[in-house]
Formats: sequence, structure tokens, C-alpha cells
Amino acid sequence: MAKSSSALAIRTAREAFIGGEDAVFDAVRRPILDSWKRSKAWQVDADRLELRFVREPNLESPFARAALPVTSHLVEDLAGQSVGVILATADGMVLDRTRDGAMSTAFDTLGIETGYSCAEEFVGTNAVGAALESREPVTVQGSEHYVENLSSVSCVGVPIVHPISGSLLGALDLTCPVADSRPLLSALAQSTVRSIESRILEGATVRERALFEVYQRTCRRTTKGVLAVGGDVVLANTYVQKELSKHDQAVLVGHAVDLLVSSIVQPLTVRVPSGRSFRLVPTDAGIAGSGAVVFTVAAHEPKTEPALAAVAPPKLPGVAGSSTSWRRSCAEVVSLVRTGRWVLVEGEAGVGRGHLLGVAATENLPGRGPTMIAVTEYDDHHRLLADVLAATDSDEFRLVLRDLDALDPAVAEGLSVLLEERRASGWVGGTVGAFGGTAPSSLLEIFERVVPVTALRHRIGDLDQLVPHLLAQLTQGSGPILSVEAAAQFARYGWPGNVAQLRRILSQVVHKQRSGTISVDALPAECRAVTRRRLTQIEALQRDAIVASLHDNAGDKKAAAAALGISRATIYRRFRQFGIS
Repeated sequence: MAKSSSALAIRTAREAFIGGEDAVFDAVRRPILDSWKRSKAWQVDADRLELRFVREPNLESPFARAALPVTSHLVEDLAGQSVGVILATADGMVLDRTRDGAMSTAFDTLGIETGYSCAEEFVGTNAVGAALESREPVTVQGSEHYVENLSSVSCVGVPIVHPISGSLLGALDLTCPVADSRPLLSALAQSTVRSIESRILEGATVRERALFEVYQRTCRRTTKGVLAVGGDVVLANTYVQKELSKHDQAVLVGHAVDLLVSSIVQPLTVRVPSGRSFRLVPTDAGIAGSGAVVFTVAAHEPKTEPALAAVAPPKLPGVAGSSTSWRRSCAEVVSLVRTGRWVLVEGEAGVGRGHLLGVAATENLPGRGPTMIAVTEYDDHHRLLADVLAATDSDEFRLVLRDLDALDPAVAEGLSVLLEERRASGWVGGTVGAFGGTAPSSLLEIFERVVPVTALRHRIGDLDQLVPHLLAQLTQGSGPILSVEAAAQFARYGWPGNVAQLRRILSQVVHKQRSGTISVDALPAECRAVTRRRLTQIEALQRDAIVASLHDNAGDKKAAAAALGISRATIYRRFRQFGIS
């Protein structure tokens, strides 16, 4: 009787909650009420269960290879009992489920099938979705489900976590009819998850184990932050998690991964979106194999010179962006240019390094705008030196040299001597790749300051100003606008080619559509990612490499796979995984 009364109270509370009534929900457990609130925020239909197809399951993933043998044994042990098993990935996608017995029929009726998502945003309160959201074991009884169709079953969900990285891998769900619900199901689910996590640990690579050991050793030896990156593993200690917001952490990890893949693992100062700066310093501890690094992390407040401290927010015509990191880079460049100091701007290709220098010099130095020389456009170094000599053969000359890290060391040496002789007569700005590129030190030393410009993927909020700014440039101010859906698509994309790629894509769009609203369907294939989850930093780099290879090979998937050194089967699997269309 007590159990029946409790179920009635839950059902009454659920109906009041969904109806928007101002009621007291004391009868509802906190985890369930929190899940109801998330479900309502997702605008889940409480009267109709509608799972959404996400993608074909990848049964060859490390997670699947570790978990499926365990869940298969569990299904065999439960044969003849009214308990169904669901294994889901971190985004709620059903990887596998019970195929025989009464619960298999129930799953069929409910539409629970592999490739479809049980995430709360689609299904509302359920054990899989709630466990993934809370990262805690969750039991959902009958009417505690948000959608009415699920009120006939009770479920236990347990998150599955990588034993080394702590990253969320998926969830295990045990489902039974409400009448057969029993406390032992939770213990069984948790015991099964421990077995899965043990298999994952056994399958960890030598590099992952070594990375974890060095990470732990570094944490014991320092009071600073510790960040470890390698393969699909990212580890951060309490200092990093407390000192940096989630957004700042993502940017810091992004820079660490960028250092890792660039093979130039050296100390780096990173300015995060909140405006603070942190120093990433690789440890000396060796890690077996390559592609894994442990960094110490500490707040870094660079000494500000009077000229920089007093500068007002710069007004630069033709330059757009509102992020803290972008505005600070602009302010530093403007302050240095105003005082006639030679400045080097570093960053990835396409971020707007040369454009920023050119506009800053035009707006803040007397006379005409600077001469722009891209060293990559010269096959003959004698002609390059001759053009530089001509550009500096006057008093108060202004010169911007782009892509200096592309120069041969001998040519760079000659250029540095030439420019040093002309230092008193004018101003020079230069650009190099991220982390200083590979420019010879003799050339870098002629510049008095280095200013970094952050990649677009680390300041995605700048799209709000960049997109309308570029559309106005491309159409003389009378062109189309971006739809809300297309803007959201742009925000999810990784922009490996930075602002230059954004401009090229918008140019392609306005070539076909000169007015109206730009829909997602009007966007080029390279930026139409449809994955519903946020990619990890490693996955984002993999996606960027595939998109870049597709672009370089004119969309030929076979050629793109060959260029990346992977099979066609792998690249097609990555298409589905990353939502590349």
C-alpha cells in the first residue's frame, strides 16, 4: 500500500510539474526533479516518446571492444528474467541492447534501438540520460520518467568513466517492469560497470599508462596546476579546475594540443577568454613513446609597460571581433605601432595577422599605409631582398613582412642585416606561424615585441561580429544575413583555416545567394558538421585534418584517406562520428 501511495504521489507531482502548476514537490527525489527541469528546458514532449537517430554504432571503438563482452555475459546471466540491458555511449547513443525475451519486445515497442539516442534532450528523464548528466548512478521508477510511455518500467543507470582520464565514456542501463523492480539491480549494474572499467584499464596503451604515472608524479611535486595531454586522454588537477572556468580550460587544452601536434613543445603563455594569462611549461619527465606531454600551469601576469597600460581600446576600421583575447592583441599591436616599435605577430595562418598589422600601421603612423610583402610569393630571394631594399629606401618607411618563418636561414640572415641597417629610418612589422614558427632567431631578434593572435576556434564568440562584417564587405553592405541555425552551425565548426576560411566560405555562399537569409543547406559541405555532441580537442583536430584533406583533394574521399594514411573504411567511420557531410 505504501509503495502504491508513493507511486501515486509521484504521478500527481509529475502532472503538476508538466502542467506548470505552482506546487510543492517534496515527494520527488532531488535527482529526479533536477532531471525533470532539464527535460522541460529541452522542451521534451511528455506525452510522446520520440528517440532520434544519431549515427551507426561503431562496434570497433576501444569503448565498445571493452564493454560489449561484459554486457554480453550479463545478458546471458539474465536469460529468462524480465531484465533488459542497454549500453550507451557518452552522448546517449544506444550501442547495444537486449535482443531476446520480454524486455526485447518492450524495447522494440518503445523504439529503443541501436544508433538512437536516449539523451535527456530527446527522451526526457530516463536512467541513461540522467546518469550521463549527473555522472552518478541513478534509479528511475515508473512515473518518475518524464515521458508517459516509459512509466511502465523501472531503470537503473550507471555512468562508465575512463579509469585514467576520468572522461565520461557511456552508461549501462538495466530495465525491468515496475512490478519487478528490486534494489539488487543497482548493485548488479555498478558491479558490471566496474568490470567494464577494469577491461578499459587493461587495454590502455603504454603511452596512456606512462602519461598517467608522470601526471601523478608531477601532481605530488608541485603546488601549481598540472595538465596532461596525449592520445584521447586529457588530465587536469584541482588547481586547473578551480582557477579556470570550463571555457578557459577548453582553450588552455586546445593550446596544449596545438603545441603537441606542432612538435614544438616549449613553454607558452596562453591568454584565455576571461582575460587572464597562464604559463604552460612542459615537464622534463620522459614519457614512453611520442605524442604525450605533461605541463605545469601557473597564472602569469606579465609586466606591463606604461605605454601599453595607458592605451585605450583601439579603433581599427575593417577589423572585427569582441573577444577579450582578440581585443587585447589589437590593443598591444596598436600601442607598439604608435610608439614606432617593431612588432612581430604570431599565430596560425588565416587568423588576420598581416591584416591587423596593416590596419594598425595605416591608422597610427603618419603618411600612407605600409608596403605589404609576402615572402612566400618569391621564388628568387635576390628579388625579395631587392624589393625590401626598395621599400625601405626612404625616411619614415612602413613595411609589413608576412610569413617570415618560410624563409631559408641564409636569406633570413641577409634580410635581418639589411633591416637592422635601416632601423632608424622607419617601421617594420612581421608575421610568423603559431609559437614562433620556424623563423631563424637572427630574424626574430630584430623585433622588439611578439604579440600572439588566438586561433578562431579558441574565440568562437567573435563570429557574432565577423560574419556580418565579412558579409558587408563581400556585398557592399546589401547582402544576405545568416539564419539562426546557420549561425549555430558556424559556432560548432572548428575553423581550421581561421578567418580566411570563414571569408572564403561566405564568399562561396554570396556568389550563389545575394540576398535573403542563409540557411544551413546553403553552407558548403566542409562546415556542415551535424554531430550533436561537443568534440574533444583530439577529435576536433582529427576532424580538421579530414576536412582539410578533403578540401586539398577536391572532395575525393579515397584520395583524402590516402593522404592522411588511413583506410577508406576509417575515413567513412570518421564522417559519421564527426558529422562531416
